[in-house]
Amino acid sequence: MNQYLPWLALAGILKQWGALFNLGCFTTERSEIQMVIELSTGAFCLLLFPITISNWGIQGCLTVLIISQLLRLAAYFAISQRLLSLPYRMQPLVLTTLICLPLMLAPTLLPDLNSSWITQGLFLLAVTTISAALLWHWLLGKHSLLRAHQER
Repeated sequence: MNQYLPWLALAGILKQWGALFNLGCFTTERSEIQMVIELSTGAFCLLLFPITISNWGIQGCLTVLIISQLLRLAAYFAISQRLLSLPYRMQPLVLTTLICLPLMLAPTLLPDLNSSWITQGLFLLAVTTISAALLWHWLLGKHSLLRAHQER
């Protein structure tokens, strides 16, 4: 069952990103935008869950969940940016994602990482160190997000 946890976490991360990138949707008095996006992704899941779960079990369920959250994120980002163009610095997010996503999914892709508590502990230490270094670099480094904000 543990092999499914990183994929569930990925769906949760995508959901959080959707919440971060939907700010422009709240600048209008048209609240139906959010409702349509949420209902659409909910309907997508409602229609596909029975098919994918009956054919592929939990893998099918997680696939639909991740795709629905990707679609939700894309919809919020596109519509929100059209309503209020915000200068998001995408490079730190994309780079951090490209580094951390394989690390997060490694235990499911490389089952030998789950072999002993020592291996798991070392892997957890490595992931934590890399995550902390990336956070330090992007938040407090020479070209950090905080410094860019303070210079404005």
